[in-house]
Amino acid sequence: MTQYARECALEIEQQFNSIVSPQKLKTEMRRELISELDTENKDFNPVQFRESLDRVLRTLVIPELHLDFDDAPKMISQSNFKAKFVITICKHCVTS
Repeated sequence: MTQYARECALEIEQQFNSIVSPQKLKTEMRRELISELDTENKDFNPVQFRESLDRVLRTLVIPELHLDFDDAPKMISQSNFKAKFVITICKHCVTS
């Protein structure tokens, strides 16, 4: 049970983090900010802008998903977990 829970948690984390990748989000933010700037303005300093942007993006904390299911059996037993399993057998699948 614990191994299965870990595998499920890992798969969910990987799927989520591939969709909501902190590095990808920071790259997209950088691209969007640059596209909105008036880089032709005489006061625009690309070196200063890049340093500021890099500093802000380094300090920006984007949450990542981490699931901990090491105690899955205990969590299930404490939650009065009840399951109902229904097995349907196709009459064409059963040989007589």
